[in-house]
Amino acid sequence: MFKRKKQRKVKRYHNIYRSSIFESPFFKTVVTAGCLALFVAVGWLMYEPAYQFIMNIGASFEKTEEESSQPKQPEQPKQDAQDGGFWSFLFGNEQAQEESSSSQPEEEGEPEQVQPLVHAVYMPENILQDPALRSDFIQNCAGSGINSIMFDLKNNKGVVTYRSHLPQVAELGSVSDTAADLAAVTGEMRAAGITPIGRIYAFKDPLASMANREAAVRYGNSDWIWLDNTVDMGGKSWLNPLHDYSQDYIADLAVEATTSGVEEILLDMVHFPVGYSVSLAYYGRDITEEEKSAELAAFIRRADADVQAVGGELSVYLSTPNLLDSSGSKYGSDPFQLTECGVVLGVMPASFGNMYNSDQLAIANPVQNPYTTVRSALETVQSRLKTEDVMVLLQSYTDGSINALNNKTYTRTEVEEQIRAAENGGIADYVLYSPSGDYSILFSGTEN
Repeated sequence: MFKRKKQRKVKRYHNIYRSSIFESPFFKTVVTAGCLALFVAVGWLMYEPAYQFIMNIGASFEKTEEESSQPKQPEQPKQDAQDGGFWSFLFGNEQAQEESSSSQPEEEGEPEQVQPLVHAVYMPENILQDPALRSDFIQNCAGSGINSIMFDLKNNKGVVTYRSHLPQVAELGSVSDTAADLAAVTGEMRAAGITPIGRIYAFKDPLASMANREAAVRYGNSDWIWLDNTVDMGGKSWLNPLHDYSQDYIADLAVEATTSGVEEILLDMVHFPVGYSVSLAYYGRDITEEEKSAELAAFIRRADADVQAVGGELSVYLSTPNLLDSSGSKYGSDPFQLTECGVVLGVMPASFGNMYNSDQLAIANPVQNPYTTVRSALETVQSRLKTEDVMVLLQSYTDGSINALNNKTYTRTEVEEQIRAAENGGIADYVLYSPSGDYSILFSGTEN
């Protein structure tokens, strides 16, 4: 909007206006023209306000007619925005807000995908490779609220349990004589609404490390293969976690299994070897404890990326007693570096032994107090995990290795106590573990 210019003040002298100028034709012409110009200017300035005024009157008239034609709506009772009104009185403020929001129309767009909880059990190798036993096992799981089954793709002896087509497997001769058709197994599970979870033992592999000596852990800078015990005591060799062959072999198995229908890969034994004379183990170069953690974490990230590239998911199994064992060096100085991807956290009471005492956690009778053991273990480690994608491995059998004074027969009650402890710790996804695959305490109600 333009600003008006200030009018210049005119100084008047009376002697100028003493003549009869008002009667002059020239003066009358000028006055007439000025009045006409003033009228035009005023009309121009008043056009817009007058137009808006007339239009508003018309709009108000139309609105009045429209409102008069609509039935009058009853006045809605007011609700206290702070306490949620009636629904808050019944269910509390949080549920009142949920009820209120659910009554509002949803915005258009993609519906939010809610991932179902994982309630899994472990299926041992003898059941996996027997079609009749496997079919019964899958159907029992599907009819008992179990939606996932974990089974071994490569066991801790280095044996591949399915018919692999990898050249490394053919060279090593590591396929089981009774290997299963993996695509058929995963297809059968999915048809029953079961998610296949395949476990791969990573670097504890005496078969591959003896067949490919270049990829094995050695004694010092020598050609001697390092063993985790004496030969007389059944000592085994290990794959070198730093060797390219070792890492490629594990990652390739994970990718092949994913392309055959396994939806979740679980890596176990992702650590440096344990046993006697660990100080003599050599990995092709000297490595610090800090570097051990970093190298293992880097391998997990690499394997996770490979599996995700073909549409799968990857997790790593970590035992809580091992995470809290400051004297061990198999994970390096910072084992929690390995928790950047998904984690299956081992909190089985029997894994803590007859009693457990570390710098961070002490449990007098772990097996006899399943709720306390699981709850205490989770409280100790959860804040240090680098991921929120966590499942727990829970005990669903009676462990015969525990001293009779510290042991307890496990029934449905002890399993439910572990589940409740995990849920109270914010973890609702679990794998129930029985080494024999016997879950009769859960499925049939028997408590043997």
